[in-house]
Amino acid sequence: MSTHFDLLIAADHSSRRAEFSLCDAAGVQLAYRQTAFANVSVSHQQGLFDLRDYLRLYVEAGKQGAAVAEIGVCIAEQVLGPEIFTKLWASQAQRTLRIRLPGAGDTGNHLAAALARVPWEIARPRADAQTLGERNLVVRVVHDMPAPASTPIELAPDEVLRVLFVFAEARGSRPLGARRERRQLLALFAQEIYPQRRIVAHFLTHGVTRERLAAQIQENGGYHIVHWSGHGHRNRLELCRPGGASDRLSGQELLDLFNDAGGFLPRLFFLSACHSGDILRVQDWNDFLAVAQGKEPGTKEADTREAHSRDLALDEQPGYTGTAHALLQGGVPSVVAMRYAVGDDYAREAAVEFYRALLAHAQPKNVAAALTLARQALLDGKKHDPARFSVCDHATPVLYGDEQPGLSLAQGRSPGMDPAIATPVRIPEY
Repeated sequence: MSTHFDLLIAADHSSRRAEFSLCDAAGVQLAYRQTAFANVSVSHQQGLFDLRDYLRLYVEAGKQGAAVAEIGVCIAEQVLGPEIFTKLWASQAQRTLRIRLPGAGDTGNHLAAALARVPWEIARPRADAQTLGERNLVVRVVHDMPAPASTPIELAPDEVLRVLFVFAEARGSRPLGARRERRQLLALFAQEIYPQRRIVAHFLTHGVTRERLAAQIQENGGYHIVHWSGHGHRNRLELCRPGGASDRLSGQELLDLFNDAGGFLPRLFFLSACHSGDILRVQDWNDFLAVAQGKEPGTKEADTREAHSRDLALDEQPGYTGTAHALLQGGVPSVVAMRYAVGDDYAREAAVEFYRALLAHAQPKNVAAALTLARQALLDGKKHDPARFSVCDHATPVLYGDEQPGLSLAQGRSPGMDPAIATPVRIPEY
């Protein structure tokens, strides 16, 4: 039984068809499927490609869990087909599915970009069955693209691994509970990571501007891991200007900031911001949905406002690909990002569980496994209260790129620990 699968998706937007080829680790084709999306109902297409808004706009309260299960069955039966799905479903051992999407970054291939939004891990054979994710299938997405010109910073075998947490929020933005998130992460590092790993964490907070971020990167010789917590908009992240006003940063501008600060590209970027993994431009997405509904492109723009989550605004101009895609193209090996808007509680708890598995476990997990374990922990009612999360939250985080970006962890007490008293000193907040 294979423990690694490749799913190559060749999408043709003009015909609204896609070919799916499932291969094993050696490249041997195991199954094939051609899907005509014209045969998938419009409501199911909206659920496939924009699950969060589909649930919010079209599903009654109290029925969202059943709707997610229905979309999961649709993925298994109508998109992947029985032959491919059965091979992915058969085992419960830890295994990896790599989604390969040539053309996902092409401006004209809206179907390929939309397929990057499909939550493959929620696929299931019937509504009352486990999902692929619950059966320990680790999903990551890669985009075929030229080799990047830049490489991430090296991590020597005995070098201290540096982690930067950026809590970005402009004056007047809706609070995200950032203080609570910082405190939980600080406690995790101080109590579980610092005593056993040569890792240091810095927290950049309170009015983060481009200038402050660049200075932080330069002064510390770059960071191997960068975690970004804040508001996200389609294809943009939010910082603040020196006067406190909002400053929206595209993925390419974020990449340029790291390059201009000395070329210190991180090995892992965790984007805990809405739509940071979305590679479909706003105008393209509205046109795509219009075509799916039999309308002329540009006739209607959906109202996507949502309370109690990291809202997105649809007033961006087209022309930028998603933040995650820009970072991958620029040379960052691994990016964890959000497909949709994500609830604050889920984003916070997912980050803590992710870094626990990645950095604190006796046998640290790779990025893909750490993300899967974090998702499973938040589904466990004994560890977390499921009532605090939206049913869509569990389908929101996604890994782009490599599952192992070269984060070798050196054992030993962190330099952040005071060796004289064997307790952590205060972790810096800037």
